[in-house]
Amino acid sequence: MKIAPEVISKIINREIFQLIYNKFSLVIIFENGELTIESNYKYINSIGQSEFNEFPLKKQDNLISIIGNTIKSVDLQENNALNIEFSNGSKIEISSNEGKFESYSLSIDGELYVAN
Repeated sequence: MKIAPEVISKIINREIFQLIYNKFSLVIIFENGELTIESNYKYINSIGQSEFNEFPLKKQDNLISIIGNTIKSVDLQENNALNIEFSNGSKIEISSNEGKFESYSLSIDGELYVAN
């Protein structure tokens, strides 16, 4: 399922409160919602260094630096991949699972949206 761009755009300017690392998912909790990532992703810090992460997670990355920052922009790709930039200059690029299983889910203002 593809999440509509107008839904994705609702997360812009939301402050990041918490990260939860699980073996097969990463949960980013922000003001009035959360993003659960279940596909491979790349974290890019503010100076351009990147880390590719795949599940099952074997280590924590440096994504913790986004806590307390806000979501500056989101870019939803045609294949459902999602790129997010944070106010500290770091980015996360979430890969699409091309319909095989969930790539990520977004819970915002009490509504749940799932992207394959």
